[in-house]
Amino acid sequence: MLEKIFRKIDIINDFMGRMMAYVVIFVVFVITYGVVLRYVFKSPSPLLFELTIYPLAAVYALGAGYALLYDAHVKVDVFLQKLSPKSKQILLIITFPIFVVFCMALIWGGYQWAWQSYLMNETTGSDWGLKLYPYKFSLPVGATLLLLQGIRILFRNMNVFYRSKNVMNNK
Repeated sequence: MLEKIFRKIDIINDFMGRMMAYVVIFVVFVITYGVVLRYVFKSPSPLLFELTIYPLAAVYALGAGYALLYDAHVKVDVFLQKLSPKSKQILLIITFPIFVVFCMALIWGGYQWAWQSYLMNETTGSDWGLKLYPYKFSLPVGATLLLLQGIRILFRNMNVFYRSKNVMNNK
């Protein structure tokens, strides 16, 4: 049963990461359009800035679980390179509470921030008046997906560690 839940977490984070790739492609086209407007037609549009900055912020938040799923996140390998695979797993298990606190802070703080934005119907203040709360809600949602993916990886590391310990004891 737990494996089914873990598979769903992987599927959701994979799907979210792929959707964020399309958002990045959209933003590239918007930036290109903005550059053409500014330099070719001498008619810059400040609204295009809003169509790039806020979706990209959502990409970073909502793509974090995908990056963790595929081990594509930034990390300091200087110390990890010198450790054995078993020691790496032990270190990941020991540091997991720090990861949980980080994610919970993002979830709680991000939710409070987004909820306030929703309650006051916050906009960018431009003529277009882009609503900000959908983008702000991407932080707690993304942090939740990151936390779930981290839990999934923790269980995988604990399972591998447990299996390797049993193999050593059976020799």
